[in-house]
Amino acid sequence: DRLVSRVVLTLLVDRMALLVADEGAPGLTSVAASGFDEPLAPLSLQSDIGARLADGHIVALDDPIASSRFAAEEVECWRDAGLSYFIPCVSNEGTIAVLALGRKETGEPLNSEDTALLSAVAGQIAALQKFQNSPAAVGMAQHMKRSFGICVLFFQIRFHPYGIVLHGPRDWRLTLCSKARKIGRENLTIGMLFFQC
Repeated sequence: DRLVSRVVLTLLVDRMALLVADEGAPGLTSVAASGFDEPLAPLSLQSDIGARLADGHIVALDDPIASSRFAAEEVECWRDAGLSYFIPCVSNEGTIAVLALGRKETGEPLNSEDTALLSAVAGQIAALQKFQNSPAAVGMAQHMKRSFGICVLFFQIRFHPYGIVLHGPRDWRLTLCSKARKIGRENLTIGMLFFQC
């Protein structure tokens, strides 16, 4: 919900949903949403739009040329839900999530700067997932648990003016100090937390 609300406020879009792959579901299902009156239907990766997203391409239904490659009923289904833009989060396993957005609150379509920002957000989601599931990370976590009885939690570190915040699975977070400065060129990195298990 935090990611969705942040993007909605930044881009001033009328609605957004984060759709993620779920082993028990036939497609990508909404785990966080803003601006919808009814729950979203799952997005099948076997559909025309889903297949394009599975290949790692952005889908913009406001582009008449791009939308003409999809079945008319599929385009209308998503337009009726108020969604016009789909940005895939692609990791080694394929498309693991999709950022689905409507138009700006003014009714204007998203511009190239907006989609570039969304692509960067999607890339960070995929990078964190990739690192957490990498053989090195998994192997290290298994070794630490087996050898020392210590569990490892991977998380993002964000440097905010009010403190250093750790973001982990399911939006778990912990503020470490009252003041922090940006360290290095990036304000996001990945860290590890060790604890007895």
